[in-house]
Amino acid sequence: MTITYRSYLRLPELLDVQSPLSGVHDELLFITIHQASELWMKLCLHELGEARRRIAADDVAPALKMMARVSRIQAQLIQSPTSIAAWNS
Repeated sequence: MTITYRSYLRLPELLDVQSPLSGVHDELLFITIHQASELWMKLCLHELGEARRRIAADDVAPALKMMARVSRIQAQLIQSPTSIAAWNS
């Protein structure tokens, strides 16, 4: 089987989980923003877990890069609601 972008990311399944329950236009925006935030937080936990393992193994340099990545993700998560609020202005 050939691996494609679509199959690797499981795009059909991913795009099926945004299922608004009301007829409110902005509901899809709300779902998308919050699901994306959850994925970013999952990545943070993944990075922090590996950073912890690296530090325990006295392999600090990669751990610092992972923690810097988490810091950038957190900054993005903090900035995201502010930038999206501007869309409603």
